Amino acid sequence: MRKLGVFFLLIAISLAAAWCWVYGSYLALQGEVADRAGRGDWHGAREALYQYRGKTASLSIDRLPFLKKFKNRLRYNEGVVSAKLGDQIGASRAFSDASHAAEKNIAALSHYNLALYALGRQDMETARMHFSRALCFQCWDKETKVNLELVLKEIKARDADARKTEMESDKKPGLEQQPGEQWRLDIPEYEGPGGIGSGRSYL
Repeated sequence: MRKLGVFFLLIAISLAAAWCWVYGSYLALQGEVADRAGRGDWHGAREALYQYRGKTASLSIDRLPFLKKFKNRLRYNEGVVSAKLGDQIGASRAFSDASHAAEKNIAALSHYNLALYALGRQDMETARMHFSRALCFQCWDKETKVNLELVLKEIKARDADARKTEMESDKKPGLEQQPGEQWRLDIPEYEGPGGIGSGRSYL
């Protein structure tokens, strides 16, 4: 019985040591990235993040569910660094991954950045979706609210322009509407009761 207790104690000590090692490695990386970013060394920050991927501690973060929040934080940092370096594709992928984070601030910031990229592409519907999701996590954020309102106004204006264009394209060319002759546009021409050949007046 005593040996069994010692065995479980050793397992607990090993797990605690592994946790401290993984967490310490993560904190060291975050510190290095923050330091390089503070000095404007974005290439160095990205290199530090990429090198960390091949380490055993990174593999533990990727595979163990209870360490997932660290993975999402690192993915968000990768997105920020990629954005600073002008890599929109890499940044969008990183923010997309981080947008599923359980931590509300990481998810909100990821959706916000994805919305900004959508605005750059003039994709108002996608921008609306991401701003709305960002507000689901941080409903108090005024900047997100203002941007969402502006996007909604733009969508409304575009819809109005589209309807106006559609109405203008539906008008038959060369046929001007006169009072009392709207039937010429609304009723198909055919021979028979009420048709053009019947002599019935629609005025």
